[in-house]
Amino acid sequence: MRAVIRDYACLLGRLHLLLDASAYLLHGPLTELGPAFCEAVAREAVRQSPQLASRPPRFLLTTLGDDAGAVGAACQAMEAWRPPAPP
Repeated sequence: MRAVIRDYACLLGRLHLLLDASAYLLHGPLTELGPAFCEAVAREAVRQSPQLASRPPRFLLTTLGDDAGAVGAACQAMEAWRPPAPP
């Protein structure tokens, strides 16, 4: 678990240095690890990149299920579909 936190913090800490977004969404199986995982990643990101101390990355867990991608694709297809023009 420590390696996952370290690797996630490395990636997301550097991303935060580039983007400086107000929050990053965490989706998928890692959301089951809960807020403690997000807090550990943020602390590790600051440890790896001390310049983040004044504005550490903030991670939010999504509540989307595993089918979110399929649902989103279906919604996009429905929005793009246009009925045939009347004759």
